[in-house]
Amino acid sequence: MKNYLLFFLLCLSIPSYSQSYTFSHFLAEYKPLNPDSTISINKGVLWDDDTTFSFPIGFTFHFINQDYTQMKILLGNALFGSRYTSFAPCAAVVMQDRADSGKPSLSPIGYQLTGDSGSRILKVQWQNAGFLYDTASFANFQAWFYEGSNKIEARYGKSHVEGRLFQTQHGGPQVGILAVKDTGTDSFRVLLNGNPDSPYAKGINDNGPYSLTAMPRDSMVYVFEYSTVSGISLAKQNELFSFYPNPVANVLHINCSTKGTLTVRNITGEIIYSGEINGFKNIDVNNYPKGIYFISVNTTNGQEVRKLVVE
Repeated sequence: MKNYLLFFLLCLSIPSYSQSYTFSHFLAEYKPLNPDSTISINKGVLWDDDTTFSFPIGFTFHFINQDYTQMKILLGNALFGSRYTSFAPCAAVVMQDRADSGKPSLSPIGYQLTGDSGSRILKVQWQNAGFLYDTASFANFQAWFYEGSNKIEARYGKSHVEGRLFQTQHGGPQVGILAVKDTGTDSFRVLLNGNPDSPYAKGINDNGPYSLTAMPRDSMVYVFEYSTVSGISLAKQNELFSFYPNPVANVLHINCSTKGTLTVRNITGEIIYSGEINGFKNIDVNNYPKGIYFISVNTTNGQEVRKLVVE
């Protein structure tokens, strides 16, 4: 029974900072911001790689190793501070406004501040973003910044972008967290790599490409959780499956890109649920007693056990 209670997390540590981030992903309906309560960032001005817009965050946000109250937008990046320290929900050097020079913007960038003081969320939205050399491609995405937890989410809506436009080795956007020293070298990095349906995060010491293979699908959400404890995991790597919400009260949503066996056990090791999974599966937990459970998925790629809280 003890084997079922082990909770493994593949991790990387970053010795140069006392902060770290864990990565996870799930699917949730993409909801464009309400235009009546959205504040324009570009204010109708056309934008490209020479255009930067500044605006207030609305609260103090702790990013990597500093507190910030202002943010800048450059292409598909949210910049912090005077140095190149950024979160990129969709980094592409050829991203630009879809409107022609001399005309009003067709690619509005805006933001909303939602929630109560202490738990507010800054939601930044790129709408109908275009790409140089291609009039058919477009992208819709958001970046959410959480007060208090300092969590960051990248959320994706309907998009169509040719892979060649990203100009990355893997043919997809760069997504993640980056800080660059004055010398031009990376000082902190958590960038996603691989299939956008099941990506894994790569740290500063990892070699190879740092990009997805394609634009993330509509309704994809990437989550970067912040931790102040040195040496805790930088990123959950090569996850066999993902699930949300956690804690859960009603329905649990599970995603596994590889066919396998799904098992749910209670704290004593008793099997509560067992069945096959190959893609997305929903489990009704309304009749589960409140407490701690363990989800295990066994595939040809290995086995993984994750902790679940039912409330």
